[in-house]
Amino acid sequence: MILFVSRISRRSKAMTADTVNEPLTPDNDDADHRWQLNDKLVTTASQLHAMIRFTQVAWQQGHECDRAMMDTALDVLLSMAIDLETTAYEIY
Repeated sequence: MILFVSRISRRSKAMTADTVNEPLTPDNDDADHRWQLNDKLVTTASQLHAMIRFTQVAWQQGHECDRAMMDTALDVLLSMAIDLETTAYEIY
């Protein structure tokens, strides 16, 4: 939402008589925010991959898992996937 408002304010600024010839450049705050979101995206994707792999190996090796443990693992995986999707939407 902040990125959207920032873009609107830059567009309206570019349309004023004083700034017609100024090129629109991204604010440093926008770039920093996008890098932070990118880092969060990569970190969450890495965590999700590790958790899926851990669950897969545990399942393949036949470790006894009760229903509560599997429910917890699935909740964590779902939470990470939702966080990953949300961050991706924030970037674009």
